[in-house]
Amino acid sequence: MIAEGTLATAVEAGLVGAGPLTVSCDTVVIATDGYSDGLLPELAAAIRPARAQMLATGPLPERHFACPVYARDGWDYWQQAPDASLLIGGWRDAELEREFTDVDEPTPTLRERIEEFAGRLLGASPRVSHRWAGLLGLTDVRRPLVGELRDRVWVSAGYSGHGNVLALACGELLAEAILGRPAGALELFAPGLERARA
Repeated sequence: MIAEGTLATAVEAGLVGAGPLTVSCDTVVIATDGYSDGLLPELAAAIRPARAQMLATGPLPERHFACPVYARDGWDYWQQAPDASLLIGGWRDAELEREFTDVDEPTPTLRERIEEFAGRLLGASPRVSHRWAGLLGLTDVRRPLVGELRDRVWVSAGYSGHGNVLALACGELLAEAILGRPAGALELFAPGLERARA
């Protein structure tokens, strides 16, 4: 069953409640990252949502960047897509406390900072085709929580801004563990350790 746009409001072993829908299953996997707020008390205590904002330009006449770039210890990042459009985001630290939120909408202040920097990178202000924001799930120790959270309820969230790299590998580890073939590496991400190591 696929129920896009349906908010899950209750999670138990083998059961997900979403408004009038109830889905029964053998195993529940919560893979919500920054959208975990309010789903389970354990996750609310361990994962803090933070907004990340980006924009995309239309295709540029030339290629400026051969690979993805991270600057200022990862606060800012950009890359050119295969069609030469520029995807650029970051600058959360300019309004850090305001960016710890569960609201995933761009703000004027950071939009202007990102656009201004894109213009400096390219030597002229580019045409912006898209703007968006999304939520990251941050943990105190900046590592994801991946493993069994409760009986038959598993989690893969809290990637602290590195989900594009880690989520695929952790998803495979989680699937193997659910099938009864846990790898030792999964212990590094076990839920509960984030409080012990913080």
